Amino acid sequence: MGYSTSFLLAPSELRWPRNDIEPALVSKYIGLHLILETERFIILKYFFKEQTLGFIDKHIKRSYKVSWQPVNHLDNNGGLPNDLDGGVPFEPKHYFEENGVEYLVGFTQPVNMLTRISSGTSQIQLQNTLRRKRL
Repeated sequence: MGYSTSFLLAPSELRWPRNDIEPALVSKYIGLHLILETERFIILKYFFKEQTLGFIDKHIKRSYKVSWQPVNHLDNNGGLPNDLDGGVPFEPKHYFEENGVEYLVGFTQPVNMLTRISSGTSQIQLQNTLRRKRL
């Protein structure tokens, strides 16, 4: 097993300085939080004025992003909208491959699930999903 370079991030004025910075200046720089690579995608989670999840499709050379504003530093409500059943948004945290199948893994807090369920939104979307499957 070996390692090789997949991509490089070019230096720019958005790179964090080597010395300490004032908290008020943090939003001037990109904060890279996560890099995952699958067979098809490079997935980046970063913060630059808002939380962003970026997907770079290595096959067709296109990129996609989803952004959200966290309510506070403990907020974990962002990510890919769950349009399947109206559940909590999906934010990948880890990647693994098993038997030739690739998986992204995300975590959520029980309170986020309970809040979503009690709002009724997830139940309505779940009923619509089930109705479509019956047709």
